[in-house]
Amino acid sequence: MKKTMHIAFSEFKKWLISPKMVLVVVMMIFVRENLIVPMQKAADSMSQPLNILEPCIASMNSGLSVLAILLCYMLMIADFPSSGGNECYYIYRAGKKSWAAGEIIFMIISAFVYLFVVIFIIGLEASPNGFWADGWSIPATDYDKSQKAGTGFIMANAISENIVTNMPPFKALIFSFFPTLLSMMLYAFIYLEGTLLGHKTIAFVIDLLLITLGCSMTAMNSKFMWLLPESHSLLQMHFKANYREYVFSPEASLCVLVGLCALFVILSAFSSRKANLLDIDRR
Repeated sequence: MKKTMHIAFSEFKKWLISPKMVLVVVMMIFVRENLIVPMQKAADSMSQPLNILEPCIASMNSGLSVLAILLCYMLMIADFPSSGGNECYYIYRAGKKSWAAGEIIFMIISAFVYLFVVIFIIGLEASPNGFWADGWSIPATDYDKSQKAGTGFIMANAISENIVTNMPPFKALIFSFFPTLLSMMLYAFIYLEGTLLGHKTIAFVIDLLLITLGCSMTAMNSKFMWLLPESHSLLQMHFKANYREYVFSPEASLCVLVGLCALFVILSAFSSRKANLLDIDRR
């Protein structure tokens, strides 16, 4: 266990100081300009504050925002796992099983830290003129009905009416955060499995295609969207329009995502036995 954790935190430290961290800044600027700022302007036009949780929830339920968050994370872990530097020594000393377990733990930690920091920053951005409560703000519930809605911004595109009418903010945040986190972990585990099978680049491309396809299918509300993780991570997709009834239960989506993550963890554990870990950078 000590060797496993050493590998996990060694990878995590290298990930934290990676030059690719600049991608987080670029992604946050995109989310801020396309989601947070329009929401704040809408609230200001009504002279009413936003709930601090609302931009956080919106960022995990907007198709473009989720696409940016997922793509940014995948690009940030594209260099992992690696066998360069002292990694060959660690792999040799720890053994294949401990190394694979360490990489899995690294991906869990990095995904959680990344998403938590993103949501925390969004919450800070909204905090100066916002409030904290387990209730929706007036802009979230009434902006689209007001005359102010003529500005071109539609609040329901940021926070769907399906969410506002069916869940309080705290519960909506939980059922947005953890499915999004599990989706990130799932794509990371698929990438790890591809790496262990000797197809690192192919696995990365497949992940990017699945992310893009998933976001596109949810945007089109395709009946096949439930075959991909994005529909399970977007809370607004779980409700029937204007009804307090599920199309697919959020709890069931959590179970699906947990099951898929567990499946790829098991596959990675088996694949690591025969993998040539010293050659993974060349694949």
